[in-house]
Amino acid sequence: MWAKLDSGWFDHSKFDAAARNAPRAEVLAAWAVLVAWTVRARSDGRLTRDKATRVVEMAVEPSASPSTVVDALVSAGLLRLVSDTGGVLELSGWHDWQLSKAEQDEAREAASERQRRRRSGVGEGSHVTRDKPTTVTRDSRESEACESQSTVTRESRNRRDKTRQEETRTEESRADARERAHESTALLVPLVVDDAQTVTPSPLQPRPETTRPVPPTPPTLSPGATAILAELGRHGRLDPIATADMAQTLEGRRIATGRPLPHVLSAIGDCAAKAVEGTQAQALRSMLVSFCDRAGTGPRARAPVAQSAPVERAWSVGEVRAEVTS
Repeated sequence: MWAKLDSGWFDHSKFDAAARNAPRAEVLAAWAVLVAWTVRARSDGRLTRDKATRVVEMAVEPSASPSTVVDALVSAGLLRLVSDTGGVLELSGWHDWQLSKAEQDEAREAASERQRRRRSGVGEGSHVTRDKPTTVTRDSRESEACESQSTVTRESRNRRDKTRQEETRTEESRADARERAHESTALLVPLVVDDAQTVTPSPLQPRPETTRPVPPTPPTLSPGATAILAELGRHGRLDPIATADMAQTLEGRRIATGRPLPHVLSAIGDCAAKAVEGTQAQALRSMLVSFCDRAGTGPRARAPVAQSAPVERAWSVGEVRAEVTS
């Protein structure tokens, strides 16, 4: 069974009153645990003071004494003494939200009856007459809603799997068709019989060969950028950003701020030590730039200007500064 709590239960004024005699966090935790315990014990919200003290001591482990927390709940009216039971306490407002023992039995019986009808093949639309009307409770409605949601989730998952399988089969069929067409047209080339006679090829045009793009020539790196690129390659966690562009960016920012190269190389190692496996390349890039921007100081360091420069423009600024220096 489920214990139900209102969404604003912790903000009730009675907890403010109870917090005057015990820590507020312990009062809140003790009351919630007592509600859950009485629902599980099917005691209709009632328990003895000794039992309440033991439950609070076991589940909450308060810094104050458990009896102090229970007394604070009693003084605030969150636990009230039942006059005709000889010292039994009852949780205030328990019956407004929780199911009594009788209601729990009715809900379980209704759920069992639905299971029996479902297993025997008797649906809601059949002509079988019920002997007595079925009691609909909050728990039964929640159970039916959960079952309906699970069914919808399974059907949606099955549809997605079926769609993926169909797309995979379609792609494989297209790939096979392209391969067969390529094999058939690859033979349609002019056959030279002799120097003066040529066999006329088939009118079908052969499939043009797909040319792979020529990879761009890597840029020439300065000695500082080469050292930075080598340092990036030493750390496995920085592999996603260990590129020549990244090395040029860091070298440009280093030259623009006048930082010594050993400080930047040391900052790269610090960044690799702090990085977490699986970090996105963009986040890793920003983290590395931040570490290198804070690396040491130089005679010409201008940290505010360097930090305000975008990452995409820093390397070009560094190249201009390097040309002027040289």
